[in-house]
Amino acid sequence: MKQNIPKVEIINDLLTENWQLRWQVLKIFDQVRSEFYNHAHISREQKEISQLGKKLCNCLNGPHDHNLHLILTAAYFLGGNHLLFLIFQHLGIDDSDDFYPGLSKIKQTLTNKPGSVTFFDYFRTLLNSSKAVERTTAIASTIAIRLFSPLKTFHLLTTIPHPEARTAAFD
Repeated sequence: MKQNIPKVEIINDLLTENWQLRWQVLKIFDQVRSEFYNHAHISREQKEISQLGKKLCNCLNGPHDHNLHLILTAAYFLGGNHLLFLIFQHLGIDDSDDFYPGLSKIKQTLTNKPGSVTFFDYFRTLLNSSKAVERTTAIASTIAIRLFSPLKTFHLLTTIPHPEARTAAFD
């Protein structure tokens, strides 16, 4: 049976407190990604998936949003790492190569061939660049605290080269 791309109203089911509905949405998103993963990025289906991903992004009120894990999980199930980077951008992370040399290669690898690098590598590159943008460092620190174990987060935050930004990350 061919899977249809869900309409944006499905996001309301995701954001309810009803975990039965949430699991159904996550399952649907996973089925959609499985079926349409190999479609061209310019296909109608991929455009619809991208629009749904953008709607997911708009549900977040910043890196402290209590639904951050849920939205990141849903985005991954729907569109893989590509949608996770869209959410990071929406939250204000400026990960351009101007400030973070080599980061685009990590992003490309995470998007196309995950396994050889990890999101830990992505965040480490964001946080330990000497040219880092202060706002991006603050946002990346907040997200890292919510995503990684305390020990991994500590290792990430101690790599921040600017003392003021490092101190702010621990606040």
